[in-house]
Amino acid sequence: MPDLKTKGFSLVELAIVLVIIGLITGGILTGQDLIRASELNSVAADINKYKTAVNTFKLKYNGLPGDLNNAASYWAATTNGNNDGTISPNSTTTTAFESYRAWQQLSLSGLIAGNYSGTATVVATNFGVSVVETNVPALRFGAKSGLQFTAYSTPNLRFMVATESSGYMLEGYIFKPDEAASLDTKVDDGLPTTGKWQGFHWTGGTCTTGTAYQLTSTATTCVMYVYF
Repeated sequence: MPDLKTKGFSLVELAIVLVIIGLITGGILTGQDLIRASELNSVAADINKYKTAVNTFKLKYNGLPGDLNNAASYWAATTNGNNDGTISPNSTTTTAFESYRAWQQLSLSGLIAGNYSGTATVVATNFGVSVVETNVPALRFGAKSGLQFTAYSTPNLRFMVATESSGYMLEGYIFKPDEAASLDTKVDDGLPTTGKWQGFHWTGGTCTTGTAYQLTSTATTCVMYVYF
């Protein structure tokens, strides 16, 4: 009669299988890290592209996008701004948001890709509801990530780098503290309270502590201001 007993794996065979599983798992995790790092680098590239577009617009039309007081003479689809040197993010009417018209006019002028409405639904605080790829541009950093003009005066013209926030302007958390710190270090001074790139959190967040990024936190709890 043949021996019907099932032969098990030897310790050596089990060790080889575990090593292979470890290599596969490690490769997957490394690949995910590389993809995330690439996405992080794309944020800086995209923002530089949009900053260049704004500066080119200013030189060509002698005014800021959204704020230009003769914009309608160039593009019938848009509305004139008040030419006060700011790109205002708030208003009491759906058509008076300079921060949304800015993206519309940059697109109409051919300086950026995409089509933007130039308007927003008004919320009680007189801020508009931002919708990525409808009235603000998307970033290549996960779903619903984008840019919002939040400047009040020059030279403090700035972007907010964030994600959609339900029923409000673009202000949702986008980065973990180590991601914000990495990006800040690559393009600026690595500090959240100084320089052109500044990370921060809303009340209760854990992006920063004092004048440094809170690297012990693994939560997605950072948004960033990028100044011109």
